Amino acid sequence: MRSCKYKGSVSGIIALEAHAQWNRGVVDISKHKGLQSPFAPPPKITLSVSTIAEQVNEQRAVSGDVTGVGMVAAMRAALTLDDNRNELQKEIATCQGTAKDRTALAIRMNDFRRDRQACQEEFEKWIEPAVRRACNAFKDEVLPPTFPKRDPRDDASIGVLCNPAATAPGLAKQKRKNESRTRKALNAKADELAEPDVALPSAHHSKIRRHPEMKQAVEPELALREGQADEALEELRLHTATFESLEKRKRQGSVQHRAKDRYRSVRDFMLVLGLPNDHSKFRVLADEDLRASTLTTVEQ
Repeated sequence: MRSCKYKGSVSGIIALEAHAQWNRGVVDISKHKGLQSPFAPPPKITLSVSTIAEQVNEQRAVSGDVTGVGMVAAMRAALTLDDNRNELQKEIATCQGTAKDRTALAIRMNDFRRDRQACQEEFEKWIEPAVRRACNAFKDEVLPPTFPKRDPRDDASIGVLCNPAATAPGLAKQKRKNESRTRKALNAKADELAEPDVALPSAHHSKIRRHPEMKQAVEPELALREGQADEALEELRLHTATFESLEKRKRQGSVQHRAKDRYRSVRDFMLVLGLPNDHSKFRVLADEDLRASTLTTVEQ
């Protein structure tokens, strides 16, 4: 007898149909392959950066960790600022220079400047004191000229061959010869966006990142970066799954490429923050892996 709790519920009807289909298939061994049980637990849910930030903040607030809450809020603001900068860079690259476009861009640039100033103030309050205390522990050592920021040799020791901040998606330098006045103004905005904002824990040398004073900042940044990596992988899966026709390939190829580059860049940040290189979930993403996945999807 069917349970009355499904009555009048669309989701309940769907559940009943799935159950009936499973009942028919489970008694036929030839249909076992690919048979989905309605009793199987749902797939693991991935959390967004915002959700992770809220969870970490709640944990620290419950324990009365005011500094920890401030650090998480500052780093979340920095990651949002970075996303906004990348969007602005893309807008500048494709801007047609009309009066309407220039006005909209000017408004967004002013918003970005305001948010950047607020973010810098939060970092000075919550993150920079920990960095300065960590730096004091190494004041008598011979250090690379980039210290306390990252060093290429130090990066290479953990499998990061370049600074992801230098290869993050953004606007390539435009040729500056024979430019129109409008293009010069746009390029000036691009140059302003290229200026560094704040230095997250992942921007610092391993001696700083591993110092006890920085643990309170490194751990939440790694958690937030995991959210970013999950989001990039989800976007990659979405566009790979719909990468079916030549027309769609033309439209979605650039989106797929950006998601792939974003995942690789975020994974480098995660390695810097302590992620094992052989992590079971956040693995190396090779071009061959992507092509194999695409072909499998297309041929199904």
